[in-house]
Amino acid sequence: MANLSVTINDVDVSSSIIWDGGVSVEQALTRRWTASITRKGTAPSVGQRIGIYFGATRLFGGTIQDVTHEPSQLAGIPFTRYRLACASWESRLDSKYVENAVYGQVFYADDTADTLESKYHGLSDGFPVRVATSDTLPGGLAVATTYYVRDVTTHTFKLAATLGGSAIDIADVGVGVHRFLWRAKEVVLDLIGRFAIGEGIDTGAGDIDDGPFLEQVVIPYNAGVSVSAALDSIAETCGFIWYLDPDIALNFKARSTTAAPWDIDDDNVLSLGFTYRKTREAYRNRELIVGSFAGLVPEEETFTGDGVAAHWWLTHRAEIIESVTINGEPVAIGIDGIDSGQSLYWNPGERNLRAETAPATGEDVVIRYRALGSNTYMVEDSGEQAARAAVEGGSGLYAHIVDDSSNVDALGSVARAQSLLDQYKTIAEEIRYTTKVDGLQVGQLQSVIVTSQGINSNYLLDQISIRAMSRTMLFYSVRAIGGTALPDWMDTFANKGGMRGSPGSIRTGVGGSSSSSGSYTDEQTLTANMVDYAGPASPAVGSFLELDIIQGSGPYTWTWDAAQFAADTPTNITDVDGGRTHIRFIRKSDDLWHVTSWYSAA
Repeated sequence: MANLSVTINDVDVSSSIIWDGGVSVEQALTRRWTASITRKGTAPSVGQRIGIYFGATRLFGGTIQDVTHEPSQLAGIPFTRYRLACASWESRLDSKYVENAVYGQVFYADDTADTLESKYHGLSDGFPVRVATSDTLPGGLAVATTYYVRDVTTHTFKLAATLGGSAIDIADVGVGVHRFLWRAKEVVLDLIGRFAIGEGIDTGAGDIDDGPFLEQVVIPYNAGVSVSAALDSIAETCGFIWYLDPDIALNFKARSTTAAPWDIDDDNVLSLGFTYRKTREAYRNRELIVGSFAGLVPEEETFTGDGVAAHWWLTHRAEIIESVTINGEPVAIGIDGIDSGQSLYWNPGERNLRAETAPATGEDVVIRYRALGSNTYMVEDSGEQAARAAVEGGSGLYAHIVDDSSNVDALGSVARAQSLLDQYKTIAEEIRYTTKVDGLQVGQLQSVIVTSQGINSNYLLDQISIRAMSRTMLFYSVRAIGGTALPDWMDTFANKGGMRGSPGSIRTGVGGSSSSSGSYTDEQTLTANMVDYAGPASPAVGSFLELDIIQGSGPYTWTWDAAQFAADTPTNITDVDGGRTHIRFIRKSDDLWHVTSWYSAA
């Protein structure tokens, strides 16, 4: 029969443990595991290493977070009871910070030497990479194709089609800006290898899946991003989980790779105190991300003076005015009704500009500004909205917004929004039960077939509370989820104030296709119904389209060209004469325009 044991700094202290209710372990995905231990004898110290074992199985590994002293007495003999609160190994990564890490750099091709140049690229022979471009890749290279690095020098490398294969002949240097993309696995291993030195993390014993290739990851030192926060953000983008197991081995993997050692079925369900719940508490079918203006091209409009006009109307409502020039000379701008002595005035969120003195005939007034809400990116699932409306009545819309204003990469913000939507866009299912059967671990996938409840699916074990009933018996309280995420799931770090730290200024996005930062604008004033609007010709993946639709006296209707716009693109433009509908799109890898923001105003 297996026995519980406890070690402090690798020394067995089991004889000093108060076993009856004195040992517990809380295991949970995406946040630190914790343990509580009660002992007597010599006072332990904060920071000492803790191991909790059941037979040969290590249930917990970490360090002592704090020690509480409780003077006690037994049979008239005084002693001190020590209550230890312990944190798992991930806490070591909370205070280790990433220093200017960039994955996914620009490269230049040399078609004579067949090499790619990128200063301090950080690659090694055998690394898998993919390539992307804003226009045309160098001859011999293709998007969505995995290559292997060879012939590495500090600033150059070659690529092979197979691991250890011959170098690819680079036929020409291509056109545009080219980048090489890192795979998620190599990014994670590099972060641990460079910024968690000396922490004893084993990167060979755990499960580390390859994951997708990432568009780009940029982590400046001044953003204050911990290693654990960086891993959180990368895992979220990939739809993965990560953790350090009790033996301090790194695990980075998809959520459904390990099967639980036993199933729940009609034969054992009644013995488990089993409950099954469906809930919409974290449900959403529209996800919005508020990103940074820094990654976007500002709006620029020019008005020419006539010696009379002293006010103008911008195309968009302005959230920020960055600069104003008159005849090329910078001028000051103030808040109308508050400031004085300025050349121009405006009010945040408005379109109007007012000059103190009308510019002379021929003088150009140039305004660079950020349109209100243009840094907000939206993804949604119209099918889910229709399904909710059918059940509940009303619009069926459930929106959720996340502030990601430190993220300067627009594609990364869209990728994060899509990742969150995918996790939360179906009604969550939760099962809870208790058991004395050993072998369960968080991250396992458990088959549950309960005929009377119509349940026949796999559920992810995401929380397990372990209590020692005695030194030879453990009691497990289990939560497993299916369908979608629940609170304490992948957005723990975002919603709970830094369980592992804030994700900070990380730019991530699943990549591997050609991308471009092209930007298009269009304004359509309706005098008839618009049928199958197609947008700009031949846009590249990654481009943005800013579209303004001004309603006429109809009101007129609007439809989209199905070959250019996603099938779920709304058609509900404003029906107010003179009203404006502003829509922002991004061109995704399916070669269709997808809405990232939408608003209408009279």
